Amino acid sequence: MPSVPADEMTSHLNFLVSKSKIQLVEHASHPGVPFFRLVKEGEVATESMGLSTEQKLLYNIIAAADREGIWTKTLSQKAGLNRIQFPKVIKSLEQRKLIKPFKSITNKIKVFYILYNLEPADRHVGGIWYDSNGDFDYYFFEILRKQCTLFIKEKGYATLQDIQTHIQNSGTSKVEVREEDCKKLLNTLIYDGKVEVFKIDKEEVGYKKIRHKLTNGLTVVPCGVCPVFSSCGVVAEISPQKCDYMKKWLEW
Repeated sequence: MPSVPADEMTSHLNFLVSKSKIQLVEHASHPGVPFFRLVKEGEVATESMGLSTEQKLLYNIIAAADREGIWTKTLSQKAGLNRIQFPKVIKSLEQRKLIKPFKSITNKIKVFYILYNLEPADRHVGGIWYDSNGDFDYYFFEILRKQCTLFIKEKGYATLQDIQTHIQNSGTSKVEVREEDCKKLLNTLIYDGKVEVFKIDKEEVGYKKIRHKLTNGLTVVPCGVCPVFSSCGVVAEISPQKCDYMKKWLEW
């Protein structure tokens, strides 16, 4: 913005810094040159917190990781603090409720850190399909699968939006069920051969129940593949009463 005078620009930047909208940072490749970064939603600029240098360092590293969080070991390496300093600084930030630890479903042993008022990304918590312990909720998943199948069967076919709206309005789930959640349900039904996808138009697809063809009874009983079927009869030499294959089939 070359048309804005330097003093006016400085005034605007200082105002945004004071409101914790942006943060003044240093760039290693340009020492002495001021850089500004946007303060993300849920993040608070460290200047207004009264944090020590070490606390600011850890806080900013965790803030930069956003909802992905950062593994304790990686955080320690990036911060460069010794084994005595690191746990003390982490504990102080936790006590002030600025950061919090969490465990990922991808690795329940590793401890990650995230800003206190953020929630971990879905890949860590598994979205709505995982309970508070990080375990897959099979019961809940199966209930919504059945609800999905029944809705498609009754309607003839349904779009992804139709299914999401139906499940959300049914009250079955206490949490929000998004379209991407419904897509996961539908994918399992497709893999199980219960539902198939088809094109409604160039941009939209629908889902319908697969109708399995009824099999002919003769392809199941031995008679259907018997080479002497034409010679078989009730009073003939070859008969169902004397057939060993028929006896075995009935016993099975």
